[in-house]
Amino acid sequence: MAVVLKPPSTYMISPLMPDARSEHRNAYSP
Repeated sequence: MAVVLKPPSTYMISPLMPDARSEHRNAYSP
């Protein structure tokens, strides 16, 4: 998702979006 490409402010929003959390974990946790 584009969430990973967005600025650090997105990291504050990601906890509100389960899909975003999944993408972040996939992107940052090899």
